[in-house]
Amino acid sequence: MNPLALRTIRSRLLAGFGAVIVLLAVAGIVGRQSLTSLSRRIETTLSNTRHEALLTADLTSNVAQELSAGDRYLESPDTARQNAFRAYGWAAHRAQKALNESEGMNADDIALVAAIDVRLSGLEDEIAVAHRLKDLKRDKEATAAEASGHVSETALLASVQQLAQRRARLMEHTSQDLRAEADRRSLILVAFIIGAILLGIGIVMSTVRSIAVPLSALVAHARALSDGRLDVRTRTEMPGEFRELAIAMNSTADSLARVVGVAASTAEDVSTSAHQLASAAEQISHAAGQTATAMSDVTEGAELQVTALRT
Repeated sequence: MNPLALRTIRSRLLAGFGAVIVLLAVAGIVGRQSLTSLSRRIETTLSNTRHEALLTADLTSNVAQELSAGDRYLESPDTARQNAFRAYGWAAHRAQKALNESEGMNADDIALVAAIDVRLSGLEDEIAVAHRLKDLKRDKEATAAEASGHVSETALLASVQQLAQRRARLMEHTSQDLRAEADRRSLILVAFIIGAILLGIGIVMSTVRSIAVPLSALVAHARALSDGRLDVRTRTEMPGEFRELAIAMNSTADSLARVVGVAASTAEDVSTSAHQLASAAEQISHAAGQTATAMSDVTEGAELQVTALRT
């Protein structure tokens, strides 16, 4: 900023308060951007996590319903149950494929989902064999195939449960990460606001000091003039209005000093003139006294002459 632009009180006050307002605006903008960014991140993260949780639940539900439909078909062969078995199977495979394509899946999750797909396919083959044996009225062999499928079913359900637990832990970790990120951004925002407040206090104190120091000097000058010390002058550098006031007070002091000098000289001249007048008056009084004495002597001589003439 140009120093010459801050030579007046008004410009300094405007600059100080303007800087404080700018700091508050910047703090508000930073806080707004921080909260907006955090909100977007939370929304994106929770959206991905929610999508993966829905896919996991969909996979789990379709696998359970597919197995249930397969068991019901073995109990009582029916076209509707067979179609349900196939439909739930395709739905489970679609959910598995969607999980593989999800961005939030890591290598271990993808490997686990792939293992679930392999076990599900194997189990479907075993159940399909049991179904065909049931259709051929080979009930004992169908029962044996069903019992063999139970081993694969146990392993499949364990893998599905493991996937669900992994997704639950992931959601917990995601929640903790988001909470930590929110705390971090909150601390940054608080630190920025505190810094802005301290900087604003510094600006206000600097502005007040730039006004208070010259004002104090001018007050001291005015008090000196009121005490009759006309030799005091303000020589320090000051901002615009204070500089003009200091120049005016210095000029006033010079004028008062000249007036006092002239008044003192005039008083001395008047005193001298008064002394001279007093001396002249004394001389006139003495002369008047001598004249009166002379006139008295003349009057007395005239009276003597008149008396002499009468006699």
